[in-house]
Amino acid sequence: MTNVGQVAKKVDFGEAFGPVAEMIDFGEVVGPTVDVSEATPTQGKKKCFFCCIGKILLKCILFILIPAPPTPTPPSFELIMKMSRKVDSVKDINDSKETWRLAVRIMDVWSVVNNKGIEHLEMIVMDSLGDRIQVLIRHDHLLKWKEVIKENMTCIINNGSVYNNDFQWKVCDHSKKFVFLGGTTMKAIELQNIPPKGYFFKDFGEILQGKCKTDRLEDIIGAVSEINHIQSNTPGKKVVVSVVLKDLK
Repeated sequence: MTNVGQVAKKVDFGEAFGPVAEMIDFGEVVGPTVDVSEATPTQGKKKCFFCCIGKILLKCILFILIPAPPTPTPPSFELIMKMSRKVDSVKDINDSKETWRLAVRIMDVWSVVNNKGIEHLEMIVMDSLGDRIQVLIRHDHLLKWKEVIKENMTCIINNGSVYNNDFQWKVCDHSKKFVFLGGTTMKAIELQNIPPKGYFFKDFGEILQGKCKTDRLEDIIGAVSEINHIQSNTPGKKVVVSVVLKDLK
């Protein structure tokens, strides 16, 4: 004799389906004791049919009552930072160590070729506080990074040497420059807390008053009012154009 109800009671549905299952008497839902040995073939088929219907209804009830697991949300920037090594601020960069960890946006990147035909990369990066530093990628690391680095991307940069900012033309006020090493790593990651690429325009009044550095490249916005002189492109010399700019104010 097979007792389907008793078999159902032996299964720990509470463990499998949670607290909802504890409120359901699975012995009653599945059905009473079935004496298969005394049942006729027709009665046996009917009882088995009703047992199957009971099981199907049970599954439907559990499907409706048991809530689906919540959809996981992507980790926030703050959570990523807590789970990983501390991020350093760009303004704190100095030459005391090489184990820096920067969360930055690449504001601009450009290629420089010297008079010997040797190429290197330079870029300017900015963190969430708006502080910027100029970065150098030497020729021996050029192939590794040239196709990886994209303007306006956000990333985590680990490890690099720090030197005095001795670039001929500087693009920010930071006294140091950050140099990629063989052990430098960079991982692209979406960092919404870092502002998008922007410009830092210098006012014409400040320039005329001498409130600028002669070795610093500045962003300006204005209109060309005059073209005074154009130096011809003679052998060994570059084309030089002298213009007068007018403030839009």
